[in-house]
Amino acid sequence: MVGSVFSTFSTLLNCSFAIKQQLTKAPVRTFAEIMVNRKCRNSVYRSTKLKRFPVPDEQVPWEVPYPEYSPPEYNANVLKTAPWADPDLSNAAFNPKFNSLDGNVDRRSRKGTYKVVGGRPINPVGRTGLSGRGVLGKWGPNHAVDVIVSRWKRNESGEIERNELSGKPLLQFLAVVRRDTGEFAIPGGMIDAGENVTEAQQREFLEETLNYEKASTKRRRELEKLIEAPFKSGVEIKRNTDFYPVFFTKAS
Repeated sequence: MVGSVFSTFSTLLNCSFAIKQQLTKAPVRTFAEIMVNRKCRNSVYRSTKLKRFPVPDEQVPWEVPYPEYSPPEYNANVLKTAPWADPDLSNAAFNPKFNSLDGNVDRRSRKGTYKVVGGRPINPVGRTGLSGRGVLGKWGPNHAVDVIVSRWKRNESGEIERNELSGKPLLQFLAVVRRDTGEFAIPGGMIDAGENVTEAQQREFLEETLNYEKASTKRRRELEKLIEAPFKSGVEIKRNTDFYPVFFTKAS
């Protein structure tokens, strides 16, 4: 029933957005496409006081004219020295191969081929209100993973507990508290250069939920053995900029 209600609600919103776009002669897009970059647009960039340039829903797509669009440029100072970060594009020795596997850095996007304008890769999802890399290390796609761990809540007898009103089983999931925002989040992080998805999932899970970095060598081996079970292999986040987004690979 909930799914049906949500589906109907989405359909109604699709219609209203389609009508609005037709009146403004903008390309018609689905509700899901219009809502992209919702978390990052029209907000203050994380860990700064920098305000993004306002981007209305209908002007997210690059193909929609927005002559007033003048987003601020921001590149965190940490990017100048961080070993995981690309050099600045002004560095003559830096020649990234966009839309391809560039050495051990994957600059291909799961959104398909993205445009490169003025030597800069453009966020294929649309405008975000901010130019530059923000705190993201790579020019082009910044690949990341989330690890979703869940279980049915059970009582002391091992029976699945149910909601008193709906009668539906209660699902528990593993979450962490972010150091930067204090918000609950799914454990995960960036895929390192040369690292595959499974390796990144296991490393991030160990680091963020099992106190791996402070564990003894013996305990580390035990933890590594514990999570060898197969991990099944983008979510849009607040760090995204016009150059370029993070896309997550979900795991469960």
